[in-house]
Amino acid sequence: LEARDQLTIALAVEPANVAQLPGLGAAVELACFRIAQEALTNAARHSRAKQVHVALRAGPAQLLCEIRDDGCGFDPAAVADGHGLTGMRDRAALLGGEVEVAAAPGRGCRVTVRLPLSPVSGSR
Repeated sequence: LEARDQLTIALAVEPANVAQLPGLGAAVELACFRIAQEALTNAARHSRAKQVHVALRAGPAQLLCEIRDDGCGFDPAAVADGHGLTGMRDRAALLGGEVEVAAAPGRGCRVTVRLPLSPVSGSR
């Protein structure tokens, strides 16, 4: 994101004490980072959002990351191969995870990422 992007980003992490987060593993950490990076970049470049909320929750079996913006939204079916959506989905799928995109014109966008803490065997 660049300084010209007047975007407020709020972050919530559970558990709040980062030391209590389970060891995620390098592949899960990188996938979560890159997917969140792409979602934030999309919000800054395309959505005209003013606020983005990022929530990260680690449970016993999965990592959940949600990136939600208050931007102009879009029709996900109309840009199925655009906005980096395919790359985000592919990156999650390599680890046995998934990415769900909920958006509609005029209603912002929510990207929900679910990654298993024990990636499927054979994943990179």
